[in-house]
Amino acid sequence: QRLADLLAAHGVQQLCVGGLATDYCVRATVLEALKRGFGVILLVDAVAGVDVHPGDTERAIGEMEAAGARLLSSTALTLPGHHS
Repeated sequence: QRLADLLAAHGVQQLCVGGLATDYCVRATVLEALKRGFGVILLVDAVAGVDVHPGDTERAIGEMEAAGARLLSSTALTLPGHHS
């Protein structure tokens, strides 16, 4: 909760999430951020799953998308103040 409060206090409204492991840590982070009202972009080319059970990663991505996360490649990001 402290991180969410700190981000909100600084005007952060949207998070871009990548990391390990898609089907555990990334999933938990994304779902918690959505629950706390942040917009979330899941960087699909910047995550990797554990897949203890085949298909875990795909199911986790589907769950995050169904909860409201946008799926995007990191190469499609346009950062404020940066022009390609």
